[in-house]
Amino acid sequence: GDVITGIIGSTPPHLLSEDQRNRPMGIKNMYIDIGADNDQEVHNLGVSPGQQIVPICPFTPMANPKKIMAKAWDNRYGVGLAIE
Repeated sequence: GDVITGIIGSTPPHLLSEDQRNRPMGIKNMYIDIGADNDQEVHNLGVSPGQQIVPICPFTPMANPKKIMAKAWDNRYGVGLAIE
């Protein structure tokens, strides 16, 4: 099938309780953002729960070309804004 690019996300540690931070993150508390804006876009891409994934991290446009991903993007973009 087609390759669908996405990024794994979860609640950031600073928003978790101390108890939650001290436990391993459960897979049910993670999600994969593929850049779709709604359920219909996800369906049109042929994505469904339980499909296999392969982690990669280069700078990559997502299914919606207005959305992009890269490793540590939040940190790198934040530094760029701070320098600006």
